[in-house]
Amino acid sequence: MNALSVMTTTLALAAGLLGLPSAQAQGVQTAPQVSVNFGFCTGCTLPTFEELTVTTTVPGSVETPNNPYNLLTFGEGSIELSMNGAYATGFCCVNPVQYPGHNFNGYKMSFSPGQVITDAQLVSYAPGGLTPEVTWTADTIYLNMWGGQVNLDSSVLVSYTTAPVPEPATTALLSAGLAVVALGVRRRRG
Repeated sequence: MNALSVMTTTLALAAGLLGLPSAQAQGVQTAPQVSVNFGFCTGCTLPTFEELTVTTTVPGSVETPNNPYNLLTFGEGSIELSMNGAYATGFCCVNPVQYPGHNFNGYKMSFSPGQVITDAQLVSYAPGGLTPEVTWTADTIYLNMWGGQVNLDSSVLVSYTTAPVPEPATTALLSAGLAVVALGVRRRRG
């Protein structure tokens, strides 16, 4: 029996003893979920977000919670906000000079566990005006449209990157494998 087969057998046994499910037993992975809230505030540091939350999968799309004419489309690594219909005209057209201080008028997009956001950036914004602000934390992207000029068929494109969070079973198997390798090295040294 070679070292690789011994290590594979040991890892499979360790997973069984720990009660960890195998990759096949875990079944099909579900698509990540995104919850979207709308928030608005003037002269505040953190907006109060509306209770109304809409949820979709990635990839997927959903009408925004504050306006059924606006559509958020989530792709692998991208978010597009499309504003359509007459109601979109003038939306977010608030003059920030009238409301000094930190202001927010936009969306909070919270991603389900399993992925960590490592970067988020504004790619494009049409028709122009003040540029929307994109900020992020480990599981949430904020799109602040404060002071942006919005017309019919306006759009915003945001790119983001994620890194997977290792599952506990993966971490346990990695630890067990390293322990087996360390034990083998120790035995050889005598």
